[in-house]
Amino acid sequence: MLRRWKELHQEIRFDLPVILFLGLMVGILALRANPLLYDLDVGWLVRTGEYLLDHRSLPPGDLYSFSNPGKPWILYQWAFEVYLGGLHHLAKLGGVVWGTSILIALTYALLLHHLVRIGLSPGWATALGFLAALANMFHWLSRPLTATLLCYTLQLCLLEAYRLRPRNQLLLLPVIFLLWANIHLGFVFGLLVLALYGVGGSLWPGAFRGPGAPRDYRILFIALLCFGATLLNPYGPKLFSYLGQLAFSTTMNAHIQELQSPDFHAPCFVFFLLQLILLLWLSGPKYPGRPVLLVLVTVTLCMGLYSARHLTLFAVPTAMHLGYSIVAREKLPVCEPGGISKAGWLVAGAVAVLSLFWVVAIERWHPGFYQFDSRRVPQGAVRYLAAQVEGGKPLKIFNLRDFWGSYLIYALFPQIRVYLDTRFDMYGDEFFKEAINTQQKALLDFRVVLPLNVDYLLVDKKSLERRQVDQQKPKGPFLLVYEDDQALLYRVDRNSP
Repeated sequence: MLRRWKELHQEIRFDLPVILFLGLMVGILALRANPLLYDLDVGWLVRTGEYLLDHRSLPPGDLYSFSNPGKPWILYQWAFEVYLGGLHHLAKLGGVVWGTSILIALTYALLLHHLVRIGLSPGWATALGFLAALANMFHWLSRPLTATLLCYTLQLCLLEAYRLRPRNQLLLLPVIFLLWANIHLGFVFGLLVLALYGVGGSLWPGAFRGPGAPRDYRILFIALLCFGATLLNPYGPKLFSYLGQLAFSTTMNAHIQELQSPDFHAPCFVFFLLQLILLLWLSGPKYPGRPVLLVLVTVTLCMGLYSARHLTLFAVPTAMHLGYSIVAREKLPVCEPGGISKAGWLVAGAVAVLSLFWVVAIERWHPGFYQFDSRRVPQGAVRYLAAQVEGGKPLKIFNLRDFWGSYLIYALFPQIRVYLDTRFDMYGDEFFKEAINTQQKALLDFRVVLPLNVDYLLVDKKSLERRQVDQQKPKGPFLLVYEDDQALLYRVDRNSP
């Protein structure tokens, strides 16, 4: 009886990742005002994915703006756009939410599986895995960075599994990097992580695996293969120089909020601070591989303090480091090799498939269940514009909020073209700086937009209030055709003197 209880206990601990996977996925899908759709980049990501699926080729240039028609556009995340476009075709925004929830749930299920395998008790493993998920919750968005976090976590789990019990784990890495390089530019950081592990295994084998361990050059060899795999993208090595160009785009980096240092007054960073506190309390004992993980934790912490988006890279290695520290502190026995039970795999797969059918059914029986936050998008103005765009030439919309441009693309493309949206990397630093100045001037005098030959001017009321601008009839040929609590929509009367 006792033996059977121990066997059952082992099965349950190895199936904990399944429980976390299902809990995260179902929990996210159950939210109607879904946080995964908070970022309006989803709009142009979906439409671009649909374009790629329809045309089977990359667009020759910009599709969505009248300010930069046909400008060369590097789609470094084209595979993720195809992923979202296909899911949207299947189940509208519900499909997008489902696909993103799968990526998020897989990320932290992988982390929890690793924590269980290194010998942590179910309680500690679940606490550290769930805390890492909550620490990154501020970036649970339908964005390519979500896929990067999955690739990054899978990479770390494979490297750590290889460090503990060298087998053939590294053979998966070139395949991961081949996909990663076509999903998001975060693969470059993944290459640096590979280099860190390669240096640790080859130069400091004792610190990497323990006293007496031989030098291991296989990670460095695999790193070269992974680098070669990343060149298999539509742009080849130019993708690396493009990343350097983005890094030195001063206007873009100063304007985008997630590239700024985090504001720790925001409640979403409480869980990050909890991880920091645990680092102070639990990270004392030494264990093989500690120097490598500590370097990674330190580097990602510095990156995160400089740019809030990079805090997402901090949570996973920190959870691993804390897990090893607890095992060393409490002298827990290393868990025997094992994995998720067949029943666990079957349940996880079945629920994932059934949840997709459920999302498809919801979108058909209850259209609009999954929608963008109505407080962030000008739905009323878009409904008005939708009635004006049937047939004929696309309308030019000058939008005073860049992220509204992304929503307009989703709602009305190809019947409209926008002035600016959130594809800041495509527009380039010089135009982006000019566009911001134009938008600020237009708040004070709408006539600034007349040389652009626009058809409509879409104004955010909050921006007018912040600038204390009078909302009475503006000077120039601007006719107010729609107004609600969010937006003012003006038609430009070109026949007016």
